[in-house]
Amino acid sequence: MVTMLEKRSPDFPGLNLCSETLEGLKKHHDIAHSLEAQVADLADQIAYHHHDLDDGLRSGILTTDDLLKHVPLWEKVTEDLSESKLDQELFWKIGVTRLMSLLIDDLLFQTKKNLQEKKTVVEFSQKMQQNVEMLAEFLGKTFYLSEKVSQFAKQGQKVIRFLFHYYSDHEERLPLAVQKGLEHEKPAIVIKDYIAGMTDEYAVTKYEEYK
Repeated sequence: MVTMLEKRSPDFPGLNLCSETLEGLKKHHDIAHSLEAQVADLADQIAYHHHDLDDGLRSGILTTDDLLKHVPLWEKVTEDLSESKLDQELFWKIGVTRLMSLLIDDLLFQTKKNLQEKKTVVEFSQKMQQNVEMLAEFLGKTFYLSEKVSQFAKQGQKVIRFLFHYYSDHEERLPLAVQKGLEHEKPAIVIKDYIAGMTDEYAVTKYEEYK
């Protein structure tokens, strides 16, 4: 995406990113990372957990009772709210925000501790890492594999499949900049790359327009 699909210059494909930033985007866990890569890796984990908890609670797929039962940190960040008169949505919003703050604070503390000790500098403490793994396992079983999320995924596949076949039959509907790629690459590759660069909202908009 960033080395080929993004077009910001007539002189070269992709974005003009330094090697450290590109390494951070790769996030391979089996090699030593630059500091940028280590930060990007764990910042992504925190961001994903934040959005997934927010989406799961908002949609009703997850409940605060589920979190209380399966995520030990949830009790820690909400115990002083249990007797409050907050409405349900404000309660879990505060809880999720506190949980993410707890992860960030732990990450900063452990990273400072690691600075003079090991090559992998940016990491959670051992105890927090166990909690993060429990949170990831909970979201995996309860949210990602839920029927509702599965339905959304199937709808997304339907939209992508439709757009691919539509543009294959109507190459003239592709943006002019994308059509130029047909001079040097197979249509299937150009169309695939174009769809891959769409946001969800834009893809759905085009699907509704063409169907």
